[in-house]
Amino acid sequence: MLSNQFFHRATLVIYSHQRKYLSSIQSQHQTKSKISNKLKSEKSYSAHLETYLFNPPFPSPPIELIKSEKVKRRLRVASSVFTAGLAVAVKMATGSMIQDDEAFAILSSWVPYLFVSSSDMICSEYIGYFENRETMEAIGARKIESMAMMHSIQRIVSSSRGKMDSEPVHLLPSGFLTINIGALPNFKEAHGIHQWWNPNLELKYKSYNYH
Repeated sequence: MLSNQFFHRATLVIYSHQRKYLSSIQSQHQTKSKISNKLKSEKSYSAHLETYLFNPPFPSPPIELIKSEKVKRRLRVASSVFTAGLAVAVKMATGSMIQDDEAFAILSSWVPYLFVSSSDMICSEYIGYFENRETMEAIGARKIESMAMMHSIQRIVSSSRGKMDSEPVHLLPSGFLTINIGALPNFKEAHGIHQWWNPNLELKYKSYNYH
């Protein structure tokens, strides 16, 4: 049985100002932190970073597993409104910055390739995380979603108590999402990396770019 560390291994190739950086990363947290720090140090918003994340975890209730599209959309819109409102309230009450907005914007030039199964309760919410941006923009709530997408409830609550948890690594500005929409019999199959070796997968693709 392969370990989760193997699932989340990524190889990065970073080009900036004619210099090349190559790293093999063992975790999603290290990947995001390394890229963010590198882009900040280079003071550059244009970089090409090639990253592949297989079955990356998204710590959230698995709304994607709900069958009704209408229910899923309503739950995600409500979640975005709540998260954005809570972030604003805590920021006004404490005067502290919950999330580094500049770092989030800098990371927008990084478009990692994410591979998730719609049947995977650990990773499938990446689908809704990106799709909800389009839903919110369609109803005229783009500013609310821009606030919600870069904050996690856990980090907001910690900030309200005067603490600062580590950066929520699952909140990505951009991404190229590859979704295995084929039916899988159980969790082991849905979260297993071996699914991506099947040459007959039923896949959906979409690129999401933060702007």
